[in-house]
Amino acid sequence: MLSADGWFHFADRRWIGPVGKYYTEVNGQHGIVFHSAEGGLPALIGELMKPDRQASWCGSIDKDGTLYQHYATQRSCWTSGNKKANTSFYAFEAVGRRGEPLTKQQEDTVLRIIEDGAAAGGWKPERKVTIWEHNEVATIAKPNAGPTACPSNRYDAVWARLEEEDMARLDELEAKLNLLLRNVYGEMGDVYASQIKAEERSLEQDRAMRQSELPGLAVRLQGHIEDQESHS
Repeated sequence: MLSADGWFHFADRRWIGPVGKYYTEVNGQHGIVFHSAEGGLPALIGELMKPDRQASWCGSIDKDGTLYQHYATQRSCWTSGNKKANTSFYAFEAVGRRGEPLTKQQEDTVLRIIEDGAAAGGWKPERKVTIWEHNEVATIAKPNAGPTACPSNRYDAVWARLEEEDMARLDELEAKLNLLLRNVYGEMGDVYASQIKAEERSLEQDRAMRQSELPGLAVRLQGHIEDQESHS
């Protein structure tokens, strides 16, 4: 869970960041940006604690999956390349380097952060809408620190798992909808289910489109279910 004051309940808070290493504006908390630390935990914490180092971030994810949270999510830290990104999203650094995929424990922690953050913030996890990589937001506003390769594809396995979870949720919603339609309309329920499925089939033409549209499709299916439940 993410508390109302911006702290993840499962996070280790032993290294709270220095006071003042953030914008005065409260973070909009519209999503999360993920980074690669390009080094180990001791060096990462060392940089965070330097009072004259103009860099800060919400939390660090160690290779064993431990989340060390340094600032509340309401703080607008200095990490994602420009003021707009830094005041719209909070950010996390994953210990490790370019070319080194996240560990399974890190993946699990990232997914838990996303789940808890989305639940508390009232937003849907959606790539390049609420879930970002550093390179995707680094130049969305000026002035900025310039383009970056960070996090150098280190999170690819996480995004694949996130998509698989979306697909599983869609399958569950579709099965529930089909059952409701049969209960309400009898044999005609199968016809109506086929019509709804045909309406959404264009979304399955390629994997890229599925990845970008899955959250919206889930919302529409949930709407169909609620509509049928109101008539049952």
